[in-house]
Amino acid sequence: MKKLFCVILVIFLTGCSSQKANEPKKQENSTDHTTSMKSSANHYSSSTETSSNNKLKETSESASTTQASAKSKNEVSTNVEEANSLEATPYAVDLSSLNNPLVFNFKGMNVPTSITLENLNSTPTATFRTKLFGAENGQVKEAINKYELSINTIPTKEIRIFSAADNSIRTVKVNTELILGTNISSNDEQNRSGTLYLFNNKNGSISLITPNYAGNVTDDQKDVMLEVIQ
Repeated sequence: MKKLFCVILVIFLTGCSSQKANEPKKQENSTDHTTSMKSSANHYSSSTETSSNNKLKETSESASTTQASAKSKNEVSTNVEEANSLEATPYAVDLSSLNNPLVFNFKGMNVPTSITLENLNSTPTATFRTKLFGAENGQVKEAINKYELSINTIPTKEIRIFSAADNSIRTVKVNTELILGTNISSNDEQNRSGTLYLFNNKNGSISLITPNYAGNVTDDQKDVMLEVIQ
């Protein structure tokens, strides 16, 4: 009987020892499982963040590409417009390349002595100088009239002119128009009005076209204007 009791006691103690030995393994397995879940969560979070960053980067790169493409299209459009403008107005005078002032001297009677164009790239003006004979006891008097000026680029226009060199009539094409405006200053009662034109002549200089102030022409020449050169 005593032996039987001893065997039962040994079996009981052995079972308790085995249970205690298994508990750390369970805890270890539980810890490993928790660590694995945390690792998976961290990996998922990292993957999500990376994916989000990649999407933001792709969106930013796409926006930059779109902006660059738009800029390129605008530049091409601007170049095309400039090219079309040059083709549409091939006889326009480049005012930025001209000296200031420009003085054009007339020849003949009953016309101004000269016209001076100033400040063509800012606040343009035109000054007419005209000699008046027989005034003030036979002395020569000079009338000076200064006008505001409007400058326009217009569609190509053909104009008949009396050539400055030999007074022959020829036809020229123009794109640069000058319109006389308000009389800024004057020392007499003379007043000019009308439209003037500029064009590049075959000699490499600038010609000014004015109304025929002399007026002594036949009916078939009333449309013919005057060419005045520097």
